[in-house]
Amino acid sequence: MAVSRVSPKRLTQVQANCLASDAVGDSVYVTAPDVGGLIQVTKADPSTSAKMPAIGVIQTKLSSTLCIVKLFGELSGVYTGFTAGDVLYVGAAGTPSHTPGAISQVLGVALSDDIVFISPEYSSSLDADRDSLIFGAGFIFSSVRTRYLFSGYSDSPAELTPVQTASPRTGVVTSIQIYQNIVGSTVNPITYRVRIGNVPSLLNAVVASNATYGATFGAAEPVTLGQPVDVEVTKASPIGAPPANIVVIVEVI
Repeated sequence: MAVSRVSPKRLTQVQANCLASDAVGDSVYVTAPDVGGLIQVTKADPSTSAKMPAIGVIQTKLSSTLCIVKLFGELSGVYTGFTAGDVLYVGAAGTPSHTPGAISQVLGVALSDDIVFISPEYSSSLDADRDSLIFGAGFIFSSVRTRYLFSGYSDSPAELTPVQTASPRTGVVTSIQIYQNIVGSTVNPITYRVRIGNVPSLLNAVVASNATYGATFGAAEPVTLGQPVDVEVTKASPIGAPPANIVVIVEVI
């Protein structure tokens, strides 16, 4: 049976020991067990599995060897030059890049030229058992008209027609997580539903307009390799000022 959550449970950042050579913006991996309650990290290197996977990126350095690692969520003011919707990987230099390294790991998606949504994936050559599909939009309108999120992300408003991506595997869609990074003004509910092969599935999550997070886990909606997948957004009533910078993660195993 699918289980829904309506409040955030995920740790978004952590304090860690790093090397003096590690810089703000570097992706990092765990090098050793924690010491005094602090995890030990240094820059990730996608040319070798010994220095992967990345768990996040350095958001701030408190001293030469003490840092804050962003594990998940929106991050601004660290990078520039991205395009909204760009999927970001651990690049060959150990920083987010449009181009994956020898070991491919997604770090997140660009929301604008200088805002990224960090969401490290443990898939592809790191974990062949699951894939995460990212959808998003700059905002949805307050009216009850059905909207569809972009595949990846765009800072434009959600579309009136489906924007689909192909399933990377044959398996089941198991979860949907919604992050409304700028919340709306009312408690009116918004339903985010996964559609598979142009047909609404039973997998959905209902989130209040003024909530930051909602999710449903434990579903088992069948999907085949290459089958189109999209996320439909509906509202039973107008929601007032709508949420913005919306990111949705759908997991396929």
